[in-house]
Amino acid sequence: MAPLFRDPKVLEYDIIAIQEPWISKIEYNSHNPRAQAFILWLPTQGAKPPGVAFFINKRLDQSRISFTSHSANIATVAITYDTYDTNDTGPAGTNLLHVYNVYNNPPEDQPTSTLRELDAIYTNTRDAHSRSDHVIVGDFNMEGPEWAAEDLGDRGSARQGLPYFRDFLRTKSLQVVLPEGTITREEGDSASTIDLAICNTTAASKLLKCRRADEIHHDSDHWPISTTIQLRTIKAADTSPTKLWKNTPVDVFRARLAARLPTLQGRPSDQDVVDTFQKVVAALQDTIEDTVPIANPTIRHTPGFTGACKEKCRETNRLRKVWQHTRTPGAWEAYRKVRNQKATVAKKALTENWQEKVNRASAEGPKGLWGLVKMTKTRGQGAAQQNVTPTINNETKFDGKVAALSRAFFPAPPDIPKTPSPPTDL
Repeated sequence: MAPLFRDPKVLEYDIIAIQEPWISKIEYNSHNPRAQAFILWLPTQGAKPPGVAFFINKRLDQSRISFTSHSANIATVAITYDTYDTNDTGPAGTNLLHVYNVYNNPPEDQPTSTLRELDAIYTNTRDAHSRSDHVIVGDFNMEGPEWAAEDLGDRGSARQGLPYFRDFLRTKSLQVVLPEGTITREEGDSASTIDLAICNTTAASKLLKCRRADEIHHDSDHWPISTTIQLRTIKAADTSPTKLWKNTPVDVFRARLAARLPTLQGRPSDQDVVDTFQKVVAALQDTIEDTVPIANPTIRHTPGFTGACKEKCRETNRLRKVWQHTRTPGAWEAYRKVRNQKATVAKKALTENWQEKVNRASAEGPKGLWGLVKMTKTRGQGAAQQNVTPTINNETKFDGKVAALSRAFFPAPPDIPKTPSPPTDL
């Protein structure tokens, strides 16, 4: 996930559906190195780790997007978009696009459990919104001759659900839009088509393309799939620019403000006072506009991603293409070796970046350290799990109430090594 989201090309996508996401062992959260560009949505925390995750681009109007967690392995996103009349004179109404993210990894004794759950969710959603568009994407861990280049063998318990899956596609009038024979999983000499993109009839009529996105592949055993639907999606409104007040040149600000301030002469009337006040406000606004610098953040900037990381990524991509063309054991070994080196270089760079943040926070004193603690606790979905006042009505003694409050607001810190941990461990 980390190399994928550090690729600037992912910024072109509005919705990214991930299967088998990385989950932190310390808090219920995942890795989101593009937090300035994407909002991370995970299923509701349960007994099992989540098998799916959504990343929603912030350029979309978030008020028109809703997320539903059905289980650890199925989640949906609903997007409201405007529909237009034949003359294209303006919005004629609204419609919904439902995107399903599925990871089919059922237990041995229930090979169709995930598919039956998907069937029920899709049926209920379709019945509630009869005209809406539906797109189902995910890792289904099964191959069929309808979409695979060839039948390449068993995929465990998920394979046993293939007859039910075929019946689900047929009875619900769904179609696999990924081109037949596209290899989506590749590791050594093994190749298969187990990752699919599925549309209903209305969504398929708006489909522009569905293909394997080789340009954003970053050494996973699964290839990414790009699906493009033609909709008039709603972009978020541009916000006012952020001013860097701390970087204001004070001497320049005072000199320009003094040159613009009006003066009162003689005995001013009430109207003169009002006019002068308005001129003072205008002078302040003009001086602020001229002298206070404006922040120019870029979503393409990734802290900690050094030149050495970029060079390793280029070398890995080059050797991967060599292996894909030659398919020799030597080319595979060279590619595998550099791929592992890339992971080591990226981890080291992230660690050094994190240690630099800790050192800067330490130099600022307790305020800086507490700010760093707050950042690690509230980033991503951690912000939705802030501490709340516990129920202490059942506690009758003073010590019990103190203990309940202490557990809620001052939990025991986890065991961590003496050296600062990198962000990937938080």
